[in-house]
Amino acid sequence: MKRIARIKGRADDMLIINGVNVFPQTIEMIVLSEPLAAPYYQVIVEREDSMDKLAVVVEAAKKLSDEEKRELARRLQERLRESIIVNPRVIIVEPGELPRGEGGKAKRVIDKRR
Repeated sequence: MKRIARIKGRADDMLIINGVNVFPQTIEMIVLSEPLAAPYYQVIVEREDSMDKLAVVVEAAKKLSDEEKRELARRLQERLRESIIVNPRVIIVEPGELPRGEGGKAKRVIDKRR
C-alpha cells in the first residue's frame, strides 16, 4: 500500500476524485515532463452514475501518428496513476486543438460534476 506523502499544492486548487485528493499541479508537472506533449492540457472531471471520472486531454507538441498518440497516452496514464493514485483517461489531441483563453492560455480544469 502506498503511503501518502506531504501535501503538495494549494488546497483551494485541490479536486476530490472518489475520495482521493488530486492537485492539478501534480498533473501539470507530469505533462510538462513529457517531451512529446505540449504545455497545453485540460483536466475534465465528470460524474457517471455515482462515480467520478477523470480525463486529462493533452495537446501533442507536434503531429503524431496514431501509434505514437496511443503510446504517449499510455505512458502519461501510467505515470499519472502512480502519482495521483486515480486512474485517469488520457486523450492526446492535435497541436492547437485545445481552446485558448485570453492571453493564449487554456482553461485547465473543467469540473462538470456541478
